[in-house]
Amino acid sequence: MYNKTMKKISVFLILALFLSVQVPSEAGIIKVQKAKIEQVKTEKTKVAEIKALFGEMLKQANKHSLTGLQSVYSKDFVNSDGFNYDIYMKMVEDTWKTYPDIMYSTKIEKIEFSDNYARVLVTETAVAAPKEQIGEFQTVGELYSVSKCIYHLEKHGTIWLISS
Repeated sequence: MYNKTMKKISVFLILALFLSVQVPSEAGIIKVQKAKIEQVKTEKTKVAEIKALFGEMLKQANKHSLTGLQSVYSKDFVNSDGFNYDIYMKMVEDTWKTYPDIMYSTKIEKIEFSDNYARVLVTETAVAAPKEQIGEFQTVGELYSVSKCIYHLEKHGTIWLISS
């Protein structure tokens, strides 16, 4: 009887030890899953913020609101041709004067993140029908432009701004 009791106690202690070892590893799995869920939530929030920024950019560009458009660009902006913020905004303004009916559309193709930086691949379309009076005749032209662009963004505090 003593041996059976000792065997039961031994089995119980071994089982208790085994279960106590499993709990931390299960807790680790749960911790990893919670971290993954949090990462997905953060990623979804960032994507929504980027989409909102491009929505605002498109809205302001189609209103031909230079002040509104400037609000989505960093003052340190430099485009791929090396033009800084001021020169680029002047070029946008000149484009609106040349093509007063120009309208834009943007389709986000891909967004990549690295900490407080984002890279956004977009397809942009611009359409206009410029008119010009030549003597007695009025001519109507057509502008239809489609381009693939990569925007680089940086998060400044709580907002994203286009940096290049």
